[in-house]
Amino acid sequence: MRGCRPLTEQEVVLVTNCLCGRHGDRNRAFFILGLKSGLRCRELLGLRIQDVWDEGILERIQVRRSTTKGKRYGFSLPMHPLAAASLELYIKNHCANIPVSSPLFRSTKRDPLTGQFRALNRSTVWRLLKAAYRTAGLKGNTGCHSMRKTYCQKVYLALDCDLIATQAAMHHTTITSTLRYLSFDSGKVDAAILSI
Repeated sequence: MRGCRPLTEQEVVLVTNCLCGRHGDRNRAFFILGLKSGLRCRELLGLRIQDVWDEGILERIQVRRSTTKGKRYGFSLPMHPLAAASLELYIKNHCANIPVSSPLFRSTKRDPLTGQFRALNRSTVWRLLKAAYRTAGLKGNTGCHSMRKTYCQKVYLALDCDLIATQAAMHHTTITSTLRYLSFDSGKVDAAILSI
């Protein structure tokens, strides 16, 4: 997370357009769900099809305790319409004949013992996102956590800069953690100083 920055609206569009190819539906669904849910990479990779789908996209995403930071509690959160549309396209086109207990974001590799597809791993996701960021021409430090930082910025502004509510939306145990996610526009700060 250190140093990763949030993405602008324009950058989100550019990156989304760069997530194409053989696994484009999966990669776009991962990226959009990350942006619209604020879930950590580990939580996204821990999702099963049944956590978002039951003969259609669920209204709430179910996050199991075993995938959360600290493994203290599971939770659910509302499914954003853009994430729902992206997931529906991905699931209908690529997960139709797969058990719902399977990983939502699957690798092309199978488990040698069970023959089931494995979940994507964090390093694979990092590589595919870094390639998309590079192709989109993004500068600065970007990575997996850029999705969560972008979400935090947007939620913070949507909640009229309410830190306590943003902390709840981020599922942080302390407000200090939430503050680390928020970037402040130095130009705005300079303008405010000069205006007083």
